[in-house]
Amino acid sequence: MSEESSFPHYFKAVEDLHQRIRQLEERKKDLEATIQNLTESLELYRQLVDNLNDVIYHLDSLGRITYLSPSIERRSGYRVEELLGQPFTRFVHPDDVQEMVENYREILEGKIEPHRFRLIDKDGTVRHVRSSSRPLVKDGVVVGVVGILTEISDQIRAEEELRRHRDQLEKLVAERTRELEKTSQELRRREEFYRYLIEESHDFITVLDDNGIINFISPSVKRLFGYDPEELMGKSIFRFIHPEDRERVIDIARKAVSEPEGTAQVEYRFRHKNGTYRHCESIGRNLKSHPSVGASVVNTRDITERRELEERMEALVRSLLRLGPDPLENLAHLTETAHRLTGATLTRYSRMSKGSFMTLSLPPQQEGRGFQAHPEPFDRLCFRAMSSGFRSPLTHKDFQQGLSSDPDAAGMNLKAFLLHPVFAKDALVGCLTVFHHEEREYDRGGRELLAMIARVMGTEEERFLYEEGLRDFIDVASHELRHPTAVVMGFAQTLQEEYGEKEDERFREILNNLLSGTERLAHMIEQLLEVSFLERRKHSLAMEEVDAAPVVKRAVEKARNKAPGIEFDVEIEEGLRPVKADPSKLGLLMDILVDNAVKYSPPEGEARVELSRSDDRVLISVYDRGSGIPEEHRARIFDRFYQVEEAQHHSKPGMGLGLYLAKEIVEAHGGKIWYEPNPSGGSIFRVLI
Repeated sequence: MSEESSFPHYFKAVEDLHQRIRQLEERKKDLEATIQNLTESLELYRQLVDNLNDVIYHLDSLGRITYLSPSIERRSGYRVEELLGQPFTRFVHPDDVQEMVENYREILEGKIEPHRFRLIDKDGTVRHVRSSSRPLVKDGVVVGVVGILTEISDQIRAEEELRRHRDQLEKLVAERTRELEKTSQELRRREEFYRYLIEESHDFITVLDDNGIINFISPSVKRLFGYDPEELMGKSIFRFIHPEDRERVIDIARKAVSEPEGTAQVEYRFRHKNGTYRHCESIGRNLKSHPSVGASVVNTRDITERRELEERMEALVRSLLRLGPDPLENLAHLTETAHRLTGATLTRYSRMSKGSFMTLSLPPQQEGRGFQAHPEPFDRLCFRAMSSGFRSPLTHKDFQQGLSSDPDAAGMNLKAFLLHPVFAKDALVGCLTVFHHEEREYDRGGRELLAMIARVMGTEEERFLYEEGLRDFIDVASHELRHPTAVVMGFAQTLQEEYGEKEDERFREILNNLLSGTERLAHMIEQLLEVSFLERRKHSLAMEEVDAAPVVKRAVEKARNKAPGIEFDVEIEEGLRPVKADPSKLGLLMDILVDNAVKYSPPEGEARVELSRSDDRVLISVYDRGSGIPEEHRARIFDRFYQVEEAQHHSKPGMGLGLYLAKEIVEAHGGKIWYEPNPSGGSIFRVLI
């Protein structure tokens, strides 16, 4: 019997053993290949996370910090080890803690939406941040929250801090390779973890080759720009950039790619799948030299909302710089600004003034410009809101049948509105409302914009109340002073007529001073009343064709009687056309300008009035040879009550109302008035009417 047949079981066992060894070796190779693939995948996702600008965090179900990306250290001054195990509320601004606790409960219950709040750094610095969180579920149970924290107040790159995190991960991978099966499971788990973070980011990450061809794009591009990642793979990223921005972006990208570890930051417009363009900000890094990436990695953020807010703020500032001296005109201008910047279908400002409810609508809802009075405003949305004493903004969701009962809103088939109160000295005086055709949610930017406009309107309302009170005082005081002034003037004239020639020189001087003083007081009272009428819009111009020459001559003749020592020269161009004007107002204008020339001319000085043609209008020029007006005062000489000299030391009679009245009269006629220095010394006032 042969040895082979004698020991069959021995050879069989050896053969099985060799077979088992070969299987184990093949298994080992498969596991090693799997580890290599997972390591490379992990490295890629780790590199992608390294390029995020935001802070990644993980909280347990009690709100304790269990994981934070290292970038938190650069942002806050805390080390990661100091924060682990701590409740997140410890680092939240005290005023925001209660709200964030409620938000955290909502997240654990599955309500997912971004939140804004404030964090306090280790050195006490307060930072504004935005968090995007999701509940983390394990075996059907919520075990915590994972999310991303974005600093709103500044753009901070996180490369240095994330590099530390990368070293930690590499060390962790090296340690885990000792146990193949265990390491494989750990790598899979971490790969899924980073993939989840990238997919849920509010940015999207792109991996590009040297020609800008997309080799990878994170799934968040679907949420931000409507594209499935597969639609963009293999295509040039530059195809989706606005044509006006494309060459600039290509130049910046080419420079970054040409430099090892080169970085670039650029803003541009990126095409949405629906064909519109949105503003983006990208930060790219050249990682071609990295063995696991070998390409450029770009982190892109949608900044459309921020850009739109900046543009609206710039437009608002420009609008505020155009505000003038008239509060009511400013309120109308601010209403137009709100209408334009919010893109509203209908914008309405409503106000209560001395028991009267008035509205200004854009576009106008009835004939006539400016504010319209409503004797029966009970169905008006703003009236009902003001009657309820509301103190904070309201929308269509806060009013039952609010739109359907308002005649303007119902007639235009409007679907949404935002109504903001306007306060003057903490009293509710008006409300600003924007209406829209479509259903909408009014975002924070839109609400803040309307709030700023409403605050400016409140300032204008306070100024209107102050000026209205001043006008009321002027009316009452002027009317009360009229009677005693007339009595004193009447007795002074009577005494002068009966005794002025009979009594001694001292008595005549007293009578003349008394009569002169009462005439001056009567003149000031008439000026005050004229100002009040002008500012209340009570005056109405009786326009007709007027020959300006006789009006000028009458004013000069009056001045000659008052100041016989001043020599007047009148030059009137032949063939002047009549002007369209109110004769009485034109006469008052000339009296003011000629009296002003008399007032500021030396006692034996000269004055000149010229009347000439300027295109199809008439130019009136009044010259004096006084001291002139210093340059620093010229911009304000037409302001109400303004005088060049200090009020307590002024040597010329008057209250600073003459030139103000002249400007109001000229502008009411659609004309222009201005000052020029007289080359021969003194002043020139010109009127184009």
